[in-house]
Amino acid sequence: MGTFFSRYKYFLSFVIAGLFLFGIAYHAKADMYDCAGPYPAGQLYDASIADIGTNPTPKSNQFACAYGMSMGSTSIDPIAVPPRLYRCEETIAQELFCRHYLNPTTDYYTCSYRGRGAYIGSTPYNRYIWDNCVYSLVPPTVSFSAAPSTINLGDSATLTWSSANAISCTASGGWSGGKAVSGSEVVTPTTTTTYTLACTGASTTTSPPVTVTVIIPDTIRPSNPTGLSAAAVSSSQINLTWTPSTDNVAVVGYRVERCMGVACGGTDFAWIANAGAIASFSNFGLNPSTSYTYRVRAYDAVGLESVQYSNAATDVTQVAVDSTQPTPAPILTYSSASSAQVDLSWTASNDPESGISGYRVYRASLLPFASMPFLMATVTGTTYSDTVTLTPGVTFRYYVLAVNGQGLSTQSNNLDILIPPPPDIMPPTFIFTSPAALLPVDTTSTTLAGTTDEPATCRYSTTSGPYSSMTLFSSDLGAPGTNHSQLLTGLTNGASYIYYVKCRDTAPLPNTNITDVVHMFQVDSPGPDLAAPVIVSSSPASAPPLPASTTSVTMSVTTNENADCRYSTNSATPFLTMTDNFLGSGTGHTVVLPVSSGTSYLYYVRCQDTPAGNPMTSSYPLSFSVAFPTNAMPIAVINVVPTTGTAPLTVSASGAGSTDTDGVIIEYRWSWGDFSPDTFGASASHTYTTNGTHIVSLRVRDNQGGFDVKSRTIVVSPIAPEPIPEPLPSICTAACATDADCAPNVCGPAKFCVAQGTGLGPERFNGYFSRTDGTLSQPGEPLPAIFPAGTTALQMSVVTDVNANCQYSEVSGTPYGASAMRTFSQTNGAAHQVTLTGLGSTTAVTRTYYIRCKDNTSGIINDVDYIISATLNAPTVVSGPNPYTCLINSNFVRNNIPYVFDICIPK
Repeated sequence: MGTFFSRYKYFLSFVIAGLFLFGIAYHAKADMYDCAGPYPAGQLYDASIADIGTNPTPKSNQFACAYGMSMGSTSIDPIAVPPRLYRCEETIAQELFCRHYLNPTTDYYTCSYRGRGAYIGSTPYNRYIWDNCVYSLVPPTVSFSAAPSTINLGDSATLTWSSANAISCTASGGWSGGKAVSGSEVVTPTTTTTYTLACTGASTTTSPPVTVTVIIPDTIRPSNPTGLSAAAVSSSQINLTWTPSTDNVAVVGYRVERCMGVACGGTDFAWIANAGAIASFSNFGLNPSTSYTYRVRAYDAVGLESVQYSNAATDVTQVAVDSTQPTPAPILTYSSASSAQVDLSWTASNDPESGISGYRVYRASLLPFASMPFLMATVTGTTYSDTVTLTPGVTFRYYVLAVNGQGLSTQSNNLDILIPPPPDIMPPTFIFTSPAALLPVDTTSTTLAGTTDEPATCRYSTTSGPYSSMTLFSSDLGAPGTNHSQLLTGLTNGASYIYYVKCRDTAPLPNTNITDVVHMFQVDSPGPDLAAPVIVSSSPASAPPLPASTTSVTMSVTTNENADCRYSTNSATPFLTMTDNFLGSGTGHTVVLPVSSGTSYLYYVRCQDTPAGNPMTSSYPLSFSVAFPTNAMPIAVINVVPTTGTAPLTVSASGAGSTDTDGVIIEYRWSWGDFSPDTFGASASHTYTTNGTHIVSLRVRDNQGGFDVKSRTIVVSPIAPEPIPEPLPSICTAACATDADCAPNVCGPAKFCVAQGTGLGPERFNGYFSRTDGTLSQPGEPLPAIFPAGTTALQMSVVTDVNANCQYSEVSGTPYGASAMRTFSQTNGAAHQVTLTGLGSTTAVTRTYYIRCKDNTSGIINDVDYIISATLNAPTVVSGPNPYTCLINSNFVRNNIPYVFDICIPK
């Protein structure tokens, strides 16, 4: 890059000086950007996921903008992008002007939609994305037509055209010379001719060609067709063939005429079809044993016919033969079925050619055993009764064949009939399945249930009696079944119970049990209460925090039995010495406590049951917190002096006037706009050695992660103008395309030659941190990822564009392979991960990591750091069990019990 600027410094000085004047003339706001683009819509950035703008739909001509983007740089994009030749400025109305460095007054885009946080695939990038950009150099549009487009020889056509954004037009094809930007012209071509018009403005646009077709009249008739012959091929078809006619252009068809009968004169023929240009025709749908006579006549494209018809040709269709099965197929049904007789009937079939000779009736058995079908009878009517004794419970299949005089048949549908079994005369059998004979202590309800060997309706009672006097099982209210149940309630300890059941089946003549099915059971008697109460639920929950506006909270616990409950801030305090009581001596216990925003609370609860008096011997922890108020963003105030001068120009910058209404500013970050490293501190100074317009920006961040950015423009002017060399074609193009352009070295990812084994190396992007339990994940660049207090371990990940081995260090500039570098635990591919431990601290801390990688294929190693960072917020310190002070971590759970203490330090 240094060689590039030294070689073209005079040229760039001129361009930047021009842009400085352009910036004074057009600058509407202090936000100015170097921009990459334009990109066709949807091919790179996706602005549909943007946090600014009212219409997120991507449109066209996208620009990716950021402070200090350099030409050809890949540092802000995941892939190589076109050279950045446009300088963009934002107006107060959030409109963007992207003007070319060399031709700002004529070559520019006007963009009206702004988005930030666009995506490439599923990866977000912190870029400003502008689209729907309208280009200033509008190409001309041309409308061109001919009327009429088809003429006869000797006639004329009119060419008409108009254009927009054009300054001149030129004709070609069937005409030539310069033309006005709009007009008309009469042409008289002698053959079919194509005309073309091109109009020039900001560029040249050529219209679609216009063709005028010239038609030459046809006056010659086709010759007479000859050699017509007719051949009957069936009882309904005769095929015709003849010798084709000729024409000066082409014969397009033949008119076929027909006469039916043995005596045919000239007026007896009638037209039946146009046969097309093929000298043959098949006439279908004729009557059997009938004589037909034919003649044909040729015609051309303009409708001229041959002078005479062809010769007449006659043939007689063949005698008809019955080859059609009877129709329709019989539809077989039955009216009654028993083991003694099955009565069948069916619909009649028809055969107009040879008639129906009779119907054949067949029968076969299917289930539970099968047999081959056999012919039972042949009848002429449409009914039949099968009086052979049949086996009950067996399915028999019947079908009928309709037969015509030629012996052809059509089968009816298959009719499957199950012969019904003998009548049911046995009542259902009921077997109890619950409850058990002895139920546990304190059982207050149980299910009386059983099954039957067939669908039935069952009733129960506590005394023996007739079926009609008993109570219906609740499960039998819908429909009879084989599973029967009824919920019994009001059971008491030590009591015995007896139930009687009768059932009725679903037979046509229902069968009912005569004798009862009896079941007895008992609820066990309780022993002495020796168990302490158990807390089964509590509130409020440990997460999420209560709203910041909360000033009091109702803390409550629920016990499994009646009890008295108390609470303390010390986990070791016994129940009897606790002084703070819950209200309520049943199973619900509550107390109202005052709370403050931004504070975490931990209480220990113990209960003693009543009246047994068994106290809990270990405390139940109950923790919750109240959220901080919504963070008000800090306000950055930037002062820079001087803002103009000659190189070297040293400027002093101050952000001391920046404010934060609800916290403190913890970071001041200065970006100088000349590719130099950022500087930190409330005040800073910087020396510019390069002529041009630079943007210095101040970014302030408060203790709750809010930030604000302000900027100023610095103009560094040359001491004296120097001659401007002619720009070289390669100024805006990459220095190499493949490794062959750089032999013996290699072509780097930025398309500049680098030494073998060193240079930019694998590209690194998508740096992320996440908790090891996966509950929080966020990117660590360009801003640090923020994690809550108590976080002691993180998973760090980064992605490379090629398979690589990656290392990291907390010291910038550490070479790859040095002893201070540590290797990712998961690497040697495109995804790299490592778990970082021991990160906890009693104060807020930002961890910054510097990553370098080695390409597995080329061996190229990064010579610059990829930087990602994470901030671990300061924990809130509360008083814990003596003698320790503990740090709050509300995400710690052990044995399904939430704890809030993570790091405990002796007092």
